[in-house]
Amino acid sequence: MIVVSSRLASSRIRQIADSQRVAFINRDVPETYRILLDTTAAIRSGLTHLSGLGHRRIAYVGGPPQSWANKQRRSAVDNFSKAHALEVMHFSADPGTYDAAKALSDSVAASGVTAVIAFDDVIAHGLMGGFAAAGVGVPKDLSVIGCDDTLATETFPALSTIAVNVGAAARRAVAALSENPGSTSLTGARIIFEGTLVLRGTTGPVRPASSPLTLEPELDHPSTGSVQARRGSDS
Repeated sequence: MIVVSSRLASSRIRQIADSQRVAFINRDVPETYRILLDTTAAIRSGLTHLSGLGHRRIAYVGGPPQSWANKQRRSAVDNFSKAHALEVMHFSADPGTYDAAKALSDSVAASGVTAVIAFDDVIAHGLMGGFAAAGVGVPKDLSVIGCDDTLATETFPALSTIAVNVGAAARRAVAALSENPGSTSLTGARIIFEGTLVLRGTTGPVRPASSPLTLEPELDHPSTGSVQARRGSDS
């Protein structure tokens, strides 16, 4: 059995791991066999890139709060920002759908941030759809970086994002389960695949202070900047 992004209690995960052959992806519980798609270094690279473009006020728009990946990505943003004197504002697009992110877009745009890191590409797409509807340009007014690289080329401009190697994680899990089929459980292991920053078209220099961001009515600006994602967030 392969379990991806489980939000069960750690004690329950250990019980499952002790009773059957199971590999966990994106849930870090000691003494279990787990494969982690670690985006920490790539998020640092993304923030270094944004800082180099002049961005000092960043938004992190999170997904499901119980998600291990969400906690990891938020911590990466917070730790880097503290070390480099960046201001971070936190928003939650729980449950992580396109519509939830789009509904949040006005609040993000009005907060005074100049760049956004989204929990995943679905949330990034939702934000971009809302920004386009309000006449907020990406990257002219706000820069956006997504995560997972699952839908990144389906926006205009194409989404800058953090790519994670889901295929490699799945192959490693299958290989582990295929070995020693007579055993009743997998030996605990912690395997990490690092994410990488992929820059496309949604990041640019910070908006000049002399050009304040203004939101315009949605009816005056039909959403043409983003193709609606076809799934909810599952990272």
